[in-house]
Amino acid sequence: MTAADGGDLAVGGDLVARRLSECWVKVTHTMQFRQTVVGKRVGLAVVAGALLFGVLQGPAGASTLFQEPTEVIEDSQPGPVTPAAPAFDRAALVAGAAVLKLRQDALEEAGHEVSGLSEMLAEQVRQSALNIDLALNEAAAVLDARDETEFQALARTEAVGHALSAIADRRSAIEQISIENSDGATVASSRGAPPQDSGPIYDGFDWLKNNRPAQYTPVGALRVSEATGALVVDFMRRIETADGRFLGVVRASVGPRALVSTYSLISSMPGRSYALFKRDGSIFARYPAAITSIGERLPTTSPWYRVVEQGGGVYETVSSFDNRDRIISVRPLPFSQLVVT
Repeated sequence: MTAADGGDLAVGGDLVARRLSECWVKVTHTMQFRQTVVGKRVGLAVVAGALLFGVLQGPAGASTLFQEPTEVIEDSQPGPVTPAAPAFDRAALVAGAAVLKLRQDALEEAGHEVSGLSEMLAEQVRQSALNIDLALNEAAAVLDARDETEFQALARTEAVGHALSAIADRRSAIEQISIENSDGATVASSRGAPPQDSGPIYDGFDWLKNNRPAQYTPVGALRVSEATGALVVDFMRRIETADGRFLGVVRASVGPRALVSTYSLISSMPGRSYALFKRDGSIFARYPAAITSIGERLPTTSPWYRVVEQGGGVYETVSSFDNRDRIISVRPLPFSQLVVT
């Protein structure tokens, strides 16, 4: 064999090794998503590529498959041109194309899986949110008043307190239902707590006082419950007279994790996670729990916002919370500020 033959062979071997190594990096990322038969098919494709490489290069070929390419020093003496490098180039392209095709299939299958899982979880959250909306409507109906004076007197009656307790008890996700007057002071509660003389203890009150949400129930920020000390979010409803004058607010304090009736779907699937967000990117709940991320907001550069604006979808990214490669399925709830991923 001439020096030129050896040089062409080395160049061809390095090309195959480099291209298949790049494919293998992508495959290992995919197999983190999908440790299933799909992942095994991708692995088999890589093995097939390695065997093809070994057959073409000789007994020592496969041993250098995933080594760093070595520097090629060309001989000063010219030699005949051989077809070795083109053969290796074609082999790398065929094996690489097979691996990438199976990787794409694996990602698509994983995307369908997480999309189906997010759909089931989103339906659970939607049903819980619907029950909370019904509770707010029932509580507001109990406080039907013609003016603020009548509203204040009615809210402080024992009958209203019992009615609020019964409404909250029928919804396991609700920790407390409270009524605030036009100044934001608490005048009634499902827990029978004494009225608060101070102003509102949650965000959203001032906005509701001056606005009428038409399409969704306002949801406040994550906060610590004054009744239980647990983390809650407030679902709120404006109370007004028949002619639209503002009387106060009814709010249901809810533990975000309680919006999902069961986490068995997630716990039985290693590597899967669930998160509940507000449309502004703040996270209300996550399973498995990630304490440091609760209450944080996604970076403004996250593709999550774009997908939410598009009405939902699936995308691949590195998680902002655990720095792991993830396939994310995003499902904004219709007529709601909540988003399930």
